[in-house]
Amino acid sequence: MTLDLHLQFSDDKNDIKFDNIIVAEVKQGSKAPSAFITEMKRRRIQPSSISKYCLGLTLLRPTLKQNLFKKQQLLIYNIQNRA
Repeated sequence: MTLDLHLQFSDDKNDIKFDNIIVAEVKQGSKAPSAFITEMKRRRIQPSSISKYCLGLTLLRPTLKQNLFKKQQLLIYNIQNRA
């Protein structure tokens, strides 16, 4: 499992920060669920799939096609605003 704290995307023109976001990436090799996933489900925190790379690109470059990543963008902004 890896945790990404203070998610940030930047290029030579923009700097976008999500200070209240923690991205937990769980890699499972066996069929048994991890203790972390079990605990998140117990707390009713639903897993979500996100590509940090694609999210960063679409946020930094609005001229790129956004349709496939609107759901990810809305999710990350909603989480940020709730924190």
